[in-house]
Amino acid sequence: MGIRPENDSMIRGNAANGTNQSRFGLLKQTLSAEWKNRKVLYLMCLPALLQIVAFRYLPLGGLIVAFKDYSYRLGILGSPWVGFSNFRFLFGSFTILQVAWNTILLNLLFIVVPLFIAMIIALMFNELRWGGFKKVAQSIMLLPQFISWIVVGVVVYQFFNFEYGSINNLLKSLHISPLRFYSKPEYWRPILTAIRVWHDVGWNSVIFLATLAGIDPQLYEAATIDGAGKMSRTMRISVPYLYSTVSILVLMAIGRLFTGDFAMIYGIIGDNPPLYPTTDVIDTYVYRALRQLGDVGMASAAGFLQSILGFVVVMIANWGAKRMNEEGGLF
Repeated sequence: MGIRPENDSMIRGNAANGTNQSRFGLLKQTLSAEWKNRKVLYLMCLPALLQIVAFRYLPLGGLIVAFKDYSYRLGILGSPWVGFSNFRFLFGSFTILQVAWNTILLNLLFIVVPLFIAMIIALMFNELRWGGFKKVAQSIMLLPQFISWIVVGVVVYQFFNFEYGSINNLLKSLHISPLRFYSKPEYWRPILTAIRVWHDVGWNSVIFLATLAGIDPQLYEAATIDGAGKMSRTMRISVPYLYSTVSILVLMAIGRLFTGDFAMIYGIIGDNPPLYPTTDVIDTYVYRALRQLGDVGMASAAGFLQSILGFVVVMIANWGAKRMNEEGGLF
């Protein structure tokens, strides 16, 4: 006697439900055990997770402002829809091309130069055997990470001021004509890059040193037995191990390729029109436009476009990194 089709479907449905319930029960047990074993660690992560949700995900709802003629009186939902009109502001003049070029070029300099110098410093520290000097040097190099860009801007002004700046005082003592740094835009790309190196190199070198500390010492011993010198061991063992770390740091930084460091640029340069040709970035340009026009929708459109372009660049860079080395990508 055969089984009817409807009974057969019912049996299969009950079996599927049983399988799903067993899987759900297994998942529930696994999560319960995970929480029980690592409850303290998850509670320690909770403040950081709440911060990410509050400042990274909840504001995503405000992206709708980029497509509206925002009014403080009407609010986000009540403001009229204008489509892509706000984006025309970013492409309405030749100035935006110069600003975009400054943003990309400065960010490339801020990524490549500090990472390269930090890698060299980390390789040098890795060869030192006096632990006390390494700790003191790392602490000194990390100090700039905790200094406000406003304070840095004041210090930079004391160095480069025309009348009483330290550099011009030195030039005067050598009977050399002082330089007008704050009216010469060609000086400021190297100056800003040097400041960024001073600010970032300590943090990046610590990350590289942590990677180098994970290398098996037996690799160096085997290379020494084979007759390899310090330079050879560095180039053939240490540097290849840093590739994945460099790749991850570059990918994390390249997402901000179209986002200028507003705090740094505005804290050091401020509102100084003679320096705009080489230092004006998208963020400072939009900030000035927002102050003059008071149009929140235009500023939101700029931020939205920067995020989209940053996402595209990260995806392309991650694909290229994985093509070069399977372990070089973020995902």
